[in-house]
Order: sequence, then structure tokens, then C-alpha cells
Amino acid sequence: METGQNGAPNERSSSILSSYLTKLAQNSTIAPLHIPRWDNEMFKPKQQEMIKLVEVKFVYPPETTQLTRDWILMTLAKKWRAYKSCLKKKYYNRNARNLDEILKDVPRGVNEHQWLTLVGIWCQDSHMKICLKNSKCAKQQKNSHTTGRKGHARLLKEMEAEKNEKVSKIELWDRAHKRKDDNNDSDNNNTIMDTTHDELSKENLDDKFFIQR
Repeated sequence: METGQNGAPNERSSSILSSYLTKLAQNSTIAPLHIPRWDNEMFKPKQQEMIKLVEVKFVYPPETTQLTRDWILMTLAKKWRAYKSCLKKKYYNRNARNLDEILKDVPRGVNEHQWLTLVGIWCQDSHMKICLKNSKCAKQQKNSHTTGRKGHARLLKEMEAEKNEKVSKIELWDRAHKRKDDNNDSDNNNTIMDTTHDELSKENLDDKFFIQR
């Protein structure tokens, strides 16, 4: 599997890796659901176990090993949180069912003990406050990318192959936010495009910002 200079996979095989990472993130034996946060100390041994499982099946350039491992863990964290969010949306409907019904309806493939603990976390006032804040922030996100499952690293590689030259961060951002008809994804994107170009031109932004997806 090829990677860019920042360790992110940048070819079609990355989709195979992505599917495998999804399976790992949804395996409650490997990625426990009862641990509150991905950055919890209890999760570190599990994270290293997941890296070993990945490296049994995938080989990437040795010169970017640590960067690729960081990318893998970051991707696993996103998929793990997304899986918990999916479970919550599907099974934790307090308006339709009482708590006892929710606790007894353990999702297929989920450890029963972990499910009880996870539901307990969702019931906490502190968790509900965080969810409310995150929901408000999500609604304010207007500049969505249009590349689907294709990561920025792969898109960058394709663009550089097309042009046979280096592609700037501005060009990458521009392409990632345009539809196939070559127009920007939204009116908001059209409005801010010029401003974004100016800001990206002025700032020395880290390339990792663009390839972390």
C-alpha cells in the first residue's frame, strides 16, 4: 500500500484498508464500547493490538511507518465514535422505549456488559450536555467536501498525476469542495471561496490538515 509523505494511504487499496478498519472499530472485543473515550489510558493496549492486526494484512512504506500508524489510529477513532453514534441512534430512543427495554435489547455483536455500561454513559447529564453542544456545532458546518470515501491524500495523488506537477493546498481544497459539474458544493462555498484562497495563501498550514481524511 502506497502512502503520501504524511503517511496517509493515497491509492485505491486505501478503500480496502478503510473497510478493514471499519470491521475492527465495530468489534467490541477489540475496540471496547464501555471505555468512555478513545484517548483513555485503558484503550492504549487495544490500540496497539489493532495496529498489529492491521500490519499482519497490510504493508506500507517503512519510511512513513509511524505517520501511517498515527493515521490508522485516527481513522479507527473516527469509525469507533461513528459506530457508537449509529448504535445510539438505532437503539437508544427514550421517546419510544423505556430504559429497561433499551438495556435488554443488546445489539447483535455487542458484549452485553459493555452495552449496559454504554447505555449508562448515555444517560449521564454530562454526556447529554456534550451531545447537545456537538449537535449545534454540526449544524453550523456548511463547507462539506464532495469526494465521498476518497481521502484527500488519494485525491492529491490523482490530481498530481493528471497535471504531472505538484498541486497546491488551495487547488486541493477547491477540488474537494466542487461537484462533478465543476461548481462549488453550496452557495456558502461559493461565497467563501475567494476568502479561503486568500487565507490559505497567507498562512503556512500543515499539509496534515488536508490529508488526514
